[in-house]
Amino acid sequence: METVEDQSKTCGICKDNRGKYVCPRCNIVYCSLACYRADVHLQCSESFYKECIEEEIKHGNGDPESQKEMLNMLKRVENEEDESLGVDSDDDEPAPELAERLAGVSLDDADAVWDALTEEERRDFMVLLQKGDVSQIVPPWTPWWKCSEEKKLIEEVNSPGSSNENFMEKCPRLLENILSFDELCKKPPSRCVQFNLINVLYAYAYIAQYFAGDHLSFAMEAVNGILMLSCNIRNGYNYGSAEEAIESAASEATNCQWLSGTKELKDIIKTDVKCIIEGPKHTHRNFFILSALSDIYRVILRAKSESGKESEGSSFAKKFSDKSAFSLPAVPKTQLRTILKKIEFYLAWSKTYAEDVFSI
Repeated sequence: METVEDQSKTCGICKDNRGKYVCPRCNIVYCSLACYRADVHLQCSESFYKECIEEEIKHGNGDPESQKEMLNMLKRVENEEDESLGVDSDDDEPAPELAERLAGVSLDDADAVWDALTEEERRDFMVLLQKGDVSQIVPPWTPWWKCSEEKKLIEEVNSPGSSNENFMEKCPRLLENILSFDELCKKPPSRCVQFNLINVLYAYAYIAQYFAGDHLSFAMEAVNGILMLSCNIRNGYNYGSAEEAIESAASEATNCQWLSGTKELKDIIKTDVKCIIEGPKHTHRNFFILSALSDIYRVILRAKSESGKESEGSSFAKKFSDKSAFSLPAVPKTQLRTILKKIEFYLAWSKTYAEDVFSI
């Protein structure tokens, strides 16, 4: 939600209080949530909300799991509305439960979903988006690297559905035919490779957290973020220690307008990198590193396939009213190919050397 720089402006809805915010669609100045919900502003807020719903449904692409998340999200909107309005069981003519209203409604049909919502639900969702409180309705994301094998005292050998299989299914699938380092390079690797890899993994973990695990859907933005955070990926900078590699990426995050995060977030990312490097608890110690690098590789491939289509406006930029802050440039295909080669190098090194745990 955009704030008003000139604090002398009066609310354009109630005409009494000082305006604090600006509607991103009609540019009217308003002072509070009550004014934002006023009937005179209803058409504007409903229009924007409908676009948000369409974007979310379009993004789901008919996937059953995405549709389930959409339904849960709408239920949370309904709960937020009831809490804010103090609704209780004694209210006259209560609206049917959201689940009842959406029964038989295809969540791929934006108009049908829109028609099933009450006016309050439409307005409340819009307000949450504009206030930046979307975390109240978006389910939390648990990073895949938080998974680990469950070491059982007794387990049948090669039994279907074993703990190994279950835990690996939660991680990004490894690329096929990863070369060993000896197949890729004749010279032994420099000691700085492990520190450079830490710099790359920090950038990846930060971007994965930033997009709540949905970075593949925003491939070009994700690649831009990795380039901004990792000086090793961007310009081949070499690091002499793990601490230097981490501090470099954290500093880049601070200096980046759209990625800047709190100290708590940066500490979380450092812990995430440690989890990725240490890998599962008992075996496959390089598995998380290979999974992360494979995921980066696929993001770059997706961005490469989307290169040249950004003129229509990316789905990421459409979700923000301040387009200028998120109008990220398309990474040239030549640069994307170079980055792919670098990730192939790290995959080969990790396959050969990362079984020996190194620490940060």
